[in-house]
Amino acid sequence: MPIQRLKAILQERFYMKL
Repeated sequence: MPIQRLKAILQERFYMKL
């Protein structure tokens, strides 16, 4: 799994929480 993909998912989750 690419790190960039993981970072994108984490960012999306963070934005969703906001």
